[in-house]
Amino acid sequence: MMTARILQWPKGEVPAKHVRTFWTLTDLTGQSISCQLWAVATGLELRSLSDDEPCQSVVCRGSHAEVEAAMHAEDWRRALLEAGFCQSHARTESAFDS
Repeated sequence: MMTARILQWPKGEVPAKHVRTFWTLTDLTGQSISCQLWAVATGLELRSLSDDEPCQSVVCRGSHAEVEAAMHAEDWRRALLEAGFCQSHARTESAFDS
């Protein structure tokens, strides 16, 4: 399990901008995990969040950053589906939808 680092951002500065949510999955107990893409100062950060707590993240950079992030999102989704999670009833974007 990864440990989240808490960063202090300068007052008034927005550290990240939400770009899109790729998917949200739930398990039998109702725990949900979502996969979101954020624009940050160092590139595009793909985050998996369990009930708004960070689980995993990767920063993608360069001209193919969004494609790389979509590939990671799809890999994470498949792994969670294999572990017993299900698609939520809300509209879920495929990692390769635009």
